[in-house]
Amino acid sequence: MLKYEKDMDTKIMQLNNNIAGLNQQHEEIEMTKSKLKNEEEETSSKQLAKISELSRIFMAIHNLEQVCHDRKKGNTHGLQYKAQSLFLPNEPEQKNFDSFSKRKELASH
Repeated sequence: MLKYEKDMDTKIMQLNNNIAGLNQQHEEIEMTKSKLKNEEEETSSKQLAKISELSRIFMAIHNLEQVCHDRKKGNTHGLQYKAQSLFLPNEPEQKNFDSFSKRKELASH
């Protein structure tokens, strides 16, 4: 009977040691899980920022293409060249921005 009790005490101690080891592994796994979750959130927010930036770029490209298409059709109200008066106040406002040969002399200033 005494030997049986010692064997059982030994088994209980082994099981307690196993439980402690498993608890430690569990805590390490939970810490790793938490770290990975934080990294995922950071990566997700960076990804959303990149998607947003690319979307704005694509919208700007689309808007520029639309203005160019409208301009080819003769609708020029989308592009107004009023900035020239801010930079060259003494120069007359130019009307023929579609013609390179007519703009050439402005490029040499």
